[in-house]
Amino acid sequence: MFTINYDQEKNRLYIKIYSVTKDNVQQYVDELTDNLKKTQPGFTAIGDLSEAKVLSQDVAQELSSSNELVVKYGLSTEKSWATVTTSSIYRMQQKRMFGGFIKFFDTVEDAQAYLDAPEN
Repeated sequence: MFTINYDQEKNRLYIKIYSVTKDNVQQYVDELTDNLKKTQPGFTAIGDLSEAKVLSQDVAQELSSSNELVVKYGLSTEKSWATVTTSSIYRMQQKRMFGGFIKFFDTVEDAQAYLDAPEN
């Protein structure tokens, strides 16, 4: 279970994940792609994993290619992908999957503040 929404005014994706499994991983990638098509270059994103179950190895491997999608559609080079989770396991898994363009926050509000702050 997950939701993916695009805020055109902020040029931002909002992703809330509860569970991505082998049964719905392709649906997730399809919905992510559909929403990425709405973005403009320089978009930002918040991935809220605060209630998510840790991904299985198979699903994590399938999702690791999604980082190429967000780069292709023009993820901001000034701000990292903002991920909300307090789980050290999820943080480790996400860093392994997505590398250096991910920044972690404990709350959605902290992630919003980071993305909304002016560039330095």
